[in-house]
Amino acid sequence: MSDLRDQLNALLTAKFALEPGFALEPGALAGDPTLMSLGFDSLAIVKLVMAMDSEFGVELDEEELMSEHTTVGDIVGLLGDRMSAQRG
Repeated sequence: MSDLRDQLNALLTAKFALEPGFALEPGALAGDPTLMSLGFDSLAIVKLVMAMDSEFGVELDEEELMSEHTTVGDIVGLLGDRMSAQRG
């Protein structure tokens, strides 16, 4: 699962690190931060969902990331589950 975590961290950094209001400086993704603590609001979560769909080929609902799967670790688990389900 660490490869998936690394891929998600790379996606978060590439897509959002230079955006104003995001706290994605080096070390920010260590541990298990919440999306809110990284500066994500509902619009940014919608953008993240679209980026993950494009990057990983997995459809997620932004509501899942706002209420149930709010940490980076939660999202990695959700992505892993969805990717496994798609493979069969």
